[in-house]
Amino acid sequence: MDINVIIPAYNEENSIGEVIEEIRRVTNDHSGNCELIVVNDDSTDKTEEVVKLSRAELIEHPGRDL
Repeated sequence: MDINVIIPAYNEENSIGEVIEEIRRVTNDHSGNCELIVVNDDSTDKTEEVVKLSRAELIEHPGRDL
């Protein structure tokens, strides 16, 4: 069985890397594939760069609605 994890993110540069690594650690023993997708909700910090370094899939969601 495959696992798909979707993580919404807005200005999470300080924590998103740790969240991704923890998900990988927890799913490491899983026999199927685990796909990590981060949806960046138009962050103004370095969330995008951190996600790219973590090798998770990044989807940009421009135009944050408040």
